[in-house]
Amino acid sequence: MRLQSLIFAGAVFASGCVPVVSRKTPGVTGRVLDSRSGKAVAGARVGFTDFKALTKVTGQDGRFSFAPTHKFEILVFLAPIDRFPEGVRLEVRKFGYRGLDTRVLADRNESLDLRIDPSK
Repeated sequence: MRLQSLIFAGAVFASGCVPVVSRKTPGVTGRVLDSRSGKAVAGARVGFTDFKALTKVTGQDGRFSFAPTHKFEILVFLAPIDRFPEGVRLEVRKFGYRGLDTRVLADRNESLDLRIDPSK
């Protein structure tokens, strides 16, 4: 079995393919704040426009966090890849507030402050 794995790995490398781990979904953390008062907005729904299944609800402190997920792939070219080079679109929704759609850079290890406007 080990010999078969080594032969397979050798064939993959010899063919110009490279096995890599790539990001399947981005990692983003931050908090949602009321744009007028600066206070945390609890219960706001934060999600990715391109990843509808990924949605979080902010806690009492207005914070949310999406950890990146990864998957193993075999690539047929030898160039660096960033699956989210131009960032990702986040949307924030909360009853009593105007919705927010914004583009953010993913996996920057920084916390975002997303400010939403009250609807009245």
